[in-house]
Amino acid sequence: FALARYLPGGALDTSFGDLVDSAFPELGRTGKVLTNFGTTLDPEALTYDEANGIVVLGDGTIVLVGSTRTELEGENDFAIAIYDSEGQLVSKHTTDFGGDDFARKLALMEVGSQTMMVVAGTTSLADSPTDADFAVARYTLAGTPDMPEVQLDTSFGTEGKVTIDFFEGKDDAVDVLISGEKIIVV
Repeated sequence: FALARYLPGGALDTSFGDLVDSAFPELGRTGKVLTNFGTTLDPEALTYDEANGIVVLGDGTIVLVGSTRTELEGENDFAIAIYDSEGQLVSKHTTDFGGDDFARKLALMEVGSQTMMVVAGTTSLADSPTDADFAVARYTLAGTPDMPEVQLDTSFGTEGKVTIDFFEGKDDAVDVLISGEKIIVV
């Protein structure tokens, strides 16, 4: 994932992102962040990561969603990265729908006192790459800004995930909105 923060005049915000030089923090920050999802087998493995959606929470926490694929595993999965208000990565999470999965957008919803993230995108099975379905996942977002906890909300769909097949062919969810407290529009 690539993330950058700009000042009103268009310059990179040097109070945000990775340090210019970790040996000399007084040099400031770059204004940008790169995040590699790696794999559980090899955290430094080459991955193909693509961010597609972003929200900024009231406390400045930044949430990006997109997809990640490693050379080892071959199929894309939903990917979520959470950064603090200074652009430091604090958490990353992936979700596999069982196929080639692409997260496109996210929206926040409140259910009671709980903040939820709804992520929408597409999933397709390897044996039928031209037949893709809507893929929607709902996550609980809890914890503190420096230690967020992201988990699939198992009260939603099947273990936190729903797929929707409209017809033979490619059904690609490209946006998600929350209407009221409980209505999800994809």
